[in-house]
Amino acid sequence: MTQRTDLAGRTALVTGASRGIGYAIAAELLDRGASVTITARKPDELAAAAE
Repeated sequence: MTQRTDLAGRTALVTGASRGIGYAIAAELLDRGASVTITARKPDELAAAAE
């Protein structure tokens, strides 16, 4: 049995979030209700990930 933690009201900063593991982590945090700020080195990939 997997227990999902509710992250409503929490804030997260994810670096390297334009792709790969960082992207997956940011998506999961959003799914669990956290407010997420993402950063990455490539602005064009970051903009695509933010959408």
